[in-house]
Amino acid sequence: MNAHPLRRDRVDHRPPVAHRIGCGFGPLNNRFFPPMGSIIYWLRPGTIRLPPWPDRVPLTKGDSRGPVDVLLYGALVVMLIVALFWYLLVSSIMSIGQYYLERRYARGSLRQLPPTPLQKLRARYGRT
Repeated sequence: MNAHPLRRDRVDHRPPVAHRIGCGFGPLNNRFFPPMGSIIYWLRPGTIRLPPWPDRVPLTKGDSRGPVDVLLYGALVVMLIVALFWYLLVSSIMSIGQYYLERRYARGSLRQLPPTPLQKLRARYGRT
């Protein structure tokens, strides 16, 4: 019995278990591309859809996409994009603040701290 699914058994010279169950290697795995609709398809009313909870949640019955579905999906996409840019903005501002905070409370062997980016710009362009 193989102890590891990718290890080749030395006795019977069969391929590893992972290869026997259909797991390939590298580019050979790119044979199947699942059908995925683009944002234009999902934002078009009247297209076919699978109802998520037809008996439990109101306005989710039927197999065609209505205006409510399109509005909810569009709102989700907009909120994801806003959240992404908000995260990038806040983390950038916080990293700048962290740089100056760590510089302010720096302890160690260096008595003269290296110049800040603003000091480097002033030195390069001649402002004092």
